[in-house]
Amino acid sequence: MNITKETIADNTDIIRIELKPEDYTSLVNKEIKKTARTIQIKGFRQGHVPETIVRNRYGRAILTDEINKLVTDSLYKYFEDNKIEIFGQPLPVDSENATNNFEQPGDFKFAFEIGIRPDFTVNISPSKEVESYSIKVGSAEVEKAIEDMKMRHGEITHPQSIDNDCYIKARFTACSEDGVIPENAFTTSSWFKLTDLKDEKIIAEISLMKIADKKPLNLERATGSKTGISALLNIKAEEVEEHGQWYETEISMIEKTIPADLNQALFNKVYGKDVVTDVEALKKKVEEEIANEYKSESEHKLHHDIKDVLVEETGISLPEAFLKKWISASSEKPISTEEIDKNFKHYAYDMKWTLIRNKLVEEFKLDVKEEELLNYGRHYVMRMLSQYGISTFDPHRIDDMAARYIKDEKMRTEAANNILERKVFNNLSEQVKKKEKQVTLDEFIEIVKNHHH
Repeated sequence: MNITKETIADNTDIIRIELKPEDYTSLVNKEIKKTARTIQIKGFRQGHVPETIVRNRYGRAILTDEINKLVTDSLYKYFEDNKIEIFGQPLPVDSENATNNFEQPGDFKFAFEIGIRPDFTVNISPSKEVESYSIKVGSAEVEKAIEDMKMRHGEITHPQSIDNDCYIKARFTACSEDGVIPENAFTTSSWFKLTDLKDEKIIAEISLMKIADKKPLNLERATGSKTGISALLNIKAEEVEEHGQWYETEISMIEKTIPADLNQALFNKVYGKDVVTDVEALKKKVEEEIANEYKSESEHKLHHDIKDVLVEETGISLPEAFLKKWISASSEKPISTEEIDKNFKHYAYDMKWTLIRNKLVEEFKLDVKEEELLNYGRHYVMRMLSQYGISTFDPHRIDDMAARYIKDEKMRTEAANNILERKVFNNLSEQVKKKEKQVTLDEFIEIVKNHHH
């Protein structure tokens, strides 16, 4: 056996493996003997099938399998012996491999293109300064948060009449302009508010309707567009075309939330007994909560900017041509060259950052402990439960659910990667030069919106 390496581009090589009969013949003969002992063929007792019959019937398949295993094992041993780290998997060079003849075995030649992970160093104190944003909480945001709190904990009523503050549940049935409902007509139910609609005349008509009232309405006119119908009824665009614009609209429920009063009962319900005792203390508490949310958003932006600087200054050279071929070959669904080219910039950025992060994990000597994974799982489970309105948690149940979460290999890997990335940024944040800058929320949103790689 002979293995050679040829460099064809930056971090891209061709590995060629040449086999002679003496490299594979004994392996093939051994597998034929093994198959003869185990295979069942009509007319022969198991274990007594002649090797000549096995060779005639299955020899080519056995030859192909043994050579493929030999080539694969030899290829990866070559990588290990020569300390070569690669991207993805080796790609067969079809133009060279196609010359092999398995019908008349003799010498075989195989070629594989590989993308090599580049060697690089990371300057953890880059020359470029990174802006760190402190987002100022405005009084308007505090007032809005308090109004939202009053609505969340308000009393749900069922008024007889409809106004702009009501949520309306209606049954919509496709019909003609004059209200005739065809056989097997499409029907669905949906919640909406008058403020979701555009047409003043239709808004006025609906505002006069009561429970069980029904009338044909042009929903395209009501919502302003076919897209509006799609959003209102939660159906696909093609279904809008199929069912038309006119729907018999029957009011089935009217709900209106009366905001909760700002009193001690509300304070206790939201924060616990006597944690907050007056409106000023409430405003301060809400401001702290918003500030913490803003801090999280600001840290996310800081981490993203640190990534940008390190990716730019590390200057990793990727084997782009190879990676594009590998993406195409490994994609579960067919993917065009144009689509790969369009998205490759983002793919390359993520790959460069992953290489940098993994190197920093080694340099900072970071690891993930089991308790950290469990704690990550606890927070994940509590976030999921909170989305369903569950705010009181049984710690034993949370621990059981967290243990099941991190037992899943995919979830465990994702959790470990997120923990390591957070640790990497904790280290980097202490060493990267930062420029503090206070901004309003609107200014921060504009900064994020205008960020481009």
